[in-house]
Amino acid sequence: MKRFSEIPLEQIFSKSDAPATYRCPICKDQGVLFDGEIAYPCRCAKEAHLTARKERAGITPRLLKQTFDRFDLSFYSDESRGANKLTFRDNAAETRKAARRFVDDVIDGKEPCGLMFQGAVGSGKTFLAAAIANALIEAGVDVDFTVVPDFLDRLRESFGDDSEESESDLMNEVKHVPVLILDDLGAHNYTDWSIKTIFAILNYRVNYEKPTIVTTNLERRDIEELLGSRIYSRLMEACRFFRLENTKDIRMEKRIREIRKG
Repeated sequence: MKRFSEIPLEQIFSKSDAPATYRCPICKDQGVLFDGEIAYPCRCAKEAHLTARKERAGITPRLLKQTFDRFDLSFYSDESRGANKLTFRDNAAETRKAARRFVDDVIDGKEPCGLMFQGAVGSGKTFLAAAIANALIEAGVDVDFTVVPDFLDRLRESFGDDSEESESDLMNEVKHVPVLILDDLGAHNYTDWSIKTIFAILNYRVNYEKPTIVTTNLERRDIEELLGSRIYSRLMEACRFFRLENTKDIRMEKRIREIRKG
C-alpha cells in the first residue's frame, strides 16, 4: 500500500467521482480536436471566433439574430401599395433580394454599388442591414456596423485628453473597412462639424469605390435640406435607394405576436 505522501497531488484532489461538465462536450473546452498527431479547431472555437468578429464589427446580441432567413415578409401588407406600385410585401421581397445580391457580389470579389434603406421607424431597415453584416462576416468579409449618432459621440469624446480612442483611428476605421454600414442617418441635430465628418467618410469611400450601406428615416428632400447637397450627391452616387413601407410598426407587431403566443 502506498503511503499518503507517495500519492500524486492531482489524484488526491481529483473530482473524478463527480461528472465533469463542459460547455463543449466535443472538445471538452480545449478548443481543438486531434486526428492522430494533427490538431484542428473544434466547431466551438470557430463559433467563438465568429462571435468575437461580429462583436468587434459592432453587431450587438439583438442584431446577431437578424438574418435573411428571419426577415419575415408576413409582417408587410399584401394589400397596400407604395409609390412603385408594388404591394408593401412585394416591395420588401425585392429589397431583401437586392440585399442578398449585394452580399453575393461582395463575396465574389465584385465592387457593387451600395444600398440605402429608407423608411419609418419599425419598417425593417436596420434588420436588413444587420442581415447583410452577419452574412458577410460569416463569409470572412470585414464589416463595420456604425450607428451614426453613437459614432459622432465617440468622435467628440476622442478630443478629450483622457480618451483611449483617437479621432484618426476612428475615422480610418470607417473609411477603410471593406463594407461600412451607417445605421440611423436620421433627423438629428446635425452641426457643421458633424456634416463635414459624414461627408468626409462618404467622399473617401466613393473615391476609393468601397461599398456603403445606409439606413435612414429621412425622405430624399430632407437629406438634402438637413445634410446638404454635397452629402446628398455622394449618397446618390454611392447607393441604390430602396424604400421599405408598411402599415404598422413591425417591432410592435412582433411584440403583439409574442404576447399572444405566450
